[in-house]
Amino acid sequence: MTGDGVRESALTGSGTGAGELELDFREPSEPSELLGLDPDQRDAVEHDQGPLLIVAGAGTGKTTVIARRIAHLIASGRARPSQILALTFNEKAAAEMQERVDVLVPYGYADTYISTFHAFGEDVISSFGIEIGIAPGFTVLDQTAQALFLSENLNELGLSRYSPLSDPTKYLRELVRFFNKLKDYPIPAERLREFAEGILATAGAQPADVDRGKRYLELATAGQRYNRLLWSKGFVDFGDLLALTLRLFDESPAALRTFQERFRYVLVDEFQDTNPVQFEIVRRLTAGHRNLVVVGDDDQSIYRFRGAHLQNILKFNEHYPDARSIVLTRNYRSTREILRAARRLILVNRERLEKRIGISKELVTERTGVATRLQEFPTQEEEAAWVASEIRAAVDSGKRRCRDFVILVRTNRNAEPFLRALDEQGVPYYFSGNRGLFQRPEIRELVALLYSLSQGAREEHLYLLAQNAYDVPGEDLNRLVHALPVETGRLRPLLERVARGGTAIEISEEGRTRIQAMLADLEALRSLARDHRTGEVLRAYLERRGIIKRLRTPTHFEDEIQARNIVKFFRLVQVFGSVAVVDRVPLFLRHLSMVMDHGEDPAVADLSEESDVVQVLTIHRAKGLEFPVVFLVQAANDLFPLRSWGRGLDVPVELAPGEESSPELHKEEERRLCYVAFTRAKEELITTHAADYGGKILRARSEFLSEAFDLGKPVPPGRRRRAMEELEAHIVEGPDGLPRLERPAAREPIHLSHQRIADYDTCPLKYHFLHVLSIDPILTLDHRVNFGNAMHQAVAFALDRHRLGQRPTFDQVVEVFRSNWRSEGYRSEDHARRRFDQGVEALRAFVQREIEGEPPPTDVERTFRFRLGDVVVSGRMDRVDDRPAGTTITDYKTSELEEDENADQKARDNLQLSIYALAHKELQRVRPARLDLRYVLSGTVGTSTRTEDKLERTRDRVRAIAESVRSGDFHAQPTIRNCSICACRPICPESVV
Repeated sequence: MTGDGVRESALTGSGTGAGELELDFREPSEPSELLGLDPDQRDAVEHDQGPLLIVAGAGTGKTTVIARRIAHLIASGRARPSQILALTFNEKAAAEMQERVDVLVPYGYADTYISTFHAFGEDVISSFGIEIGIAPGFTVLDQTAQALFLSENLNELGLSRYSPLSDPTKYLRELVRFFNKLKDYPIPAERLREFAEGILATAGAQPADVDRGKRYLELATAGQRYNRLLWSKGFVDFGDLLALTLRLFDESPAALRTFQERFRYVLVDEFQDTNPVQFEIVRRLTAGHRNLVVVGDDDQSIYRFRGAHLQNILKFNEHYPDARSIVLTRNYRSTREILRAARRLILVNRERLEKRIGISKELVTERTGVATRLQEFPTQEEEAAWVASEIRAAVDSGKRRCRDFVILVRTNRNAEPFLRALDEQGVPYYFSGNRGLFQRPEIRELVALLYSLSQGAREEHLYLLAQNAYDVPGEDLNRLVHALPVETGRLRPLLERVARGGTAIEISEEGRTRIQAMLADLEALRSLARDHRTGEVLRAYLERRGIIKRLRTPTHFEDEIQARNIVKFFRLVQVFGSVAVVDRVPLFLRHLSMVMDHGEDPAVADLSEESDVVQVLTIHRAKGLEFPVVFLVQAANDLFPLRSWGRGLDVPVELAPGEESSPELHKEEERRLCYVAFTRAKEELITTHAADYGGKILRARSEFLSEAFDLGKPVPPGRRRRAMEELEAHIVEGPDGLPRLERPAAREPIHLSHQRIADYDTCPLKYHFLHVLSIDPILTLDHRVNFGNAMHQAVAFALDRHRLGQRPTFDQVVEVFRSNWRSEGYRSEDHARRRFDQGVEALRAFVQREIEGEPPPTDVERTFRFRLGDVVVSGRMDRVDDRPAGTTITDYKTSELEEDENADQKARDNLQLSIYALAHKELQRVRPARLDLRYVLSGTVGTSTRTEDKLERTRDRVRAIAESVRSGDFHAQPTIRNCSICACRPICPESVV
């Protein structure tokens, strides 16, 4: 599955994917490291001195060329092994390159330096970091550990805008990325401060410039404090490994000279994925001898979100005007049919080396095969079922093994339908996305265990532990769950009563025994957790359950994966232990919850190549791999290419040329990603898409498929039928030739509150959690839910007293707020106190503004109920003001507007306000004059109206939601914005943050 598809010589064993080619480029008595190379590869390997750009298209043998060049430099006597530095982007690539060199040069030359960029930086800083104030023995924090460190020290960074009291860790993920971006260029925090101060000095009365300057000043201050804290405690982050290396080279000429003299030849793999600081390090290292060879393919640059700078490869010849360029175009992996489609696709991009330096990159091969296939389906369920059945049939026929197949998805959440379909077909598979460690069953079990040992244990943690770890029969657990309201209302006391035999609930003897074992383990581990670190508690659990013994001698690929994932989780636990002042289970859980809530989720462990399973991978994870058969799935409009949602906190383009963002740049990167997906295929490429993926509209095929297969413009996306279309579908011709309504079978009315409708419209899965499973959002311990509830009660109390002519005092309003206050879910006592104070000040302003400064409302919490056919809609309006000019209906919000949000636009788009307007029209026979959203914390008011056409669209939407609820359609509809403020986020497996 790995490799670049080039036929190796007999010296290195059989090739990877090109054994069928009978091409022989050998000359008599040529050196062994040159055997089997095509002319372009040989030219690259034998290149003498000076800079060289090797443009290596997909499957053209770049890894072979690098390994052979290293061997040739050694064999020809141009360099000793220790004088060669080869830099790659991941440990797997470095290990593969080292293995190839070891085989090619088998006579004891083991000291060629083949390394990842970051490992090289770590060695440099370990050796010379003391010269810039970094002591040896530091600990390197990866991105997840960075998030833990930031959450632990958030109050030390001087943040206000980027650590709001409503959600102090709201920008945690973005802050990690921003600090890393600064180091990718690198832009010292001090330089960012100077930039911000310059903006403020020249901003004058321009609000936008003042705001921009203040934002960057806050981020610069936080960046400076973050770095000081990090380094003072003996840590560096991944970005430091390179940024500090470059700083060392610039500030210590002696240190730079040491490395320049040691490494006389430098090679860089995957050059298209380098960031600015990596290129600058390489330029410093080779400034004297200029013996630099870079290998890359601009068409496979797909890591811009990680800091990859496409301009590095596009402008290489501008930095090195005398550089040679060698283009590898002979493809040893794919068939002509696959390459033809990939070529048509990528030619659409404008920013390409072909156009910039006048070369041809068209890949050629002598391999032919079956035509590429494009399959269309009505629904995603049918799409997934077809893919799984095709694989099952091919494996059953003996034509293929499971490991021959890969299913490529654009994002992690796209994989779920295909995993279910493979399960149903009994096809073994392995899923590996860009994230997902915390969603693995073995890790969810460990997290559930830790929660079950703490005071914050929720019912689902004990349920998960009982079901998955202790195999309590499902029937027994169902009886216990159904008995909760009648019994204690909490699962732990009920389990304890069952274990003692003190309940009449019918439980099997097996179930009782297993519950007893679970409770005994929990009691022992709870005692251990009082005085021991989190990692020690986890290890004790794994030993008690026999898990360590089982994983030491794996009998199945899944055992191996579980072991690797548990090791990754343990590393996270160990990092927390080194970061935290005190390492105990409750403290670890608090920080883990923050990290998980804000989107940090490490990738799962890689699969060994020998495992005979179907792989389901995100396209990013598939980079560098190859498979006989590739299914590229869900290639539909808005799923691939994904829409551009912006890039969070961006560094200023004035300091970071190339950081510019636009929809066109985003689409070009998505097109390169599609190109990478196509070129993973060796023999068959099958693309699939469906029309219906849930949601409001039907989807056309991806424009990328139209480009690759020359299909013309995709048909515009369809939409679901509106109410009149549904009605017309039931009109039939009567005996007299006149149209008559076909009477459908009578149905029970469905009752939907305005809140239920809004919840479904936001995310059907959220509706399922809150209104089908009846999970109380308060029980999720989300502090925003608690805060919003207390504020709502106080506001409603104040308005109702005002309505009755009993104007409340500020102290009375605060007392209602206090009596409804709950401190659960906050980051700390300090956070809860500051959030309470924020609520008090907001209520003070509210009383002055709306109680003392406005006439009383006509009604508060006005209830309504009306019918739309067999749909009964009910709810209550926060505030109603009947005035001579018409009625104003108001909804109060305790959330905060984002910087780029407009209050009036929010009011116009708000479904709840539309339902209020519809209710008023249905019951009063007139539309309200005005609909307001009032933001309590800021006092901002968004104003809107509703036209008759908008009310009709609201009726259609309510009916459509009712039909979806009836049919049990509760698909996830995750977005970063919605997931970040959703009370169900802690328990939702589909959350994207």
